[in-house]
Amino acid sequence: MARSSFGGYEEERFKDKVDIKLQCSICLKVLKDPGQCPNEHYFCGSCIRKNLRENSETCSMCQHHLMEESLTKPPRILTDFMQSFMIRCDHENRGCPEVVKLKFLERHVNSCGYSPTRCTNAGCAEAMNRHEKERHEREQCQFRKIACDECGEQVIWKSSRVHPCFMRKHMDNLERRLNIVQNNVREVNDEVKQVKLTQNEMEYLAKEAIERCDLFTGRQKIFVCGGRNENRLNSVESYSWPENSWTLEPAMKQASP
Repeated sequence: MARSSFGGYEEERFKDKVDIKLQCSICLKVLKDPGQCPNEHYFCGSCIRKNLRENSETCSMCQHHLMEESLTKPPRILTDFMQSFMIRCDHENRGCPEVVKLKFLERHVNSCGYSPTRCTNAGCAEAMNRHEKERHEREQCQFRKIACDECGEQVIWKSSRVHPCFMRKHMDNLERRLNIVQNNVREVNDEVKQVKLTQNEMEYLAKEAIERCDLFTGRQKIFVCGGRNENRLNSVESYSWPENSWTLEPAMKQASP
């Protein structure tokens, strides 16, 4: 927020503490463009003039009759003393880090890069610091004009998306990106198929190895049929090597002798 031009300087703006005697008795701020009454009571120039116009033509301290024409400047020794005070820029709240002598403040403020300014591009109402203005208007403003790469026509950046050349280029880019995505999907699918094929091959080879081992060692099943007892037996049992277990098989049609 910009500082008001009315009244005095806020005390916190000064690098060092300011004597209370140098405060305006109307606004209670540090004197700015001071004036005095015949009895040497000091006020900010804007404060005392406003008071004389709106209230009464008297000094607010001593009630002495006073008019704007009868205001006088304080002694030079006082003004020179105050002009040496170190004060922060009006635009400190916008980021300006400068601390200058009071006598140079106005000159600094008039050229300060942090003073607020508006964009000059038609349609833009954005405000920024003075030192940011050029970059904003050239690179950031939505209302800046740009030249089309295809036809050379000057178009406003904000509406460039509906410019025919831009739309065609945008569609070409989308198509190119879609092709890349589709190719990536095909590659992923091929890799997945290769992994599945490899897994199936491994399962097949493992099964084949087990079967070949069984054929080689003969360790498949051992059958026990019938047996010697008072009665002839026709029962059949089998022992499985891989499962390490006995299984009752279908009985024989004839009992063993």
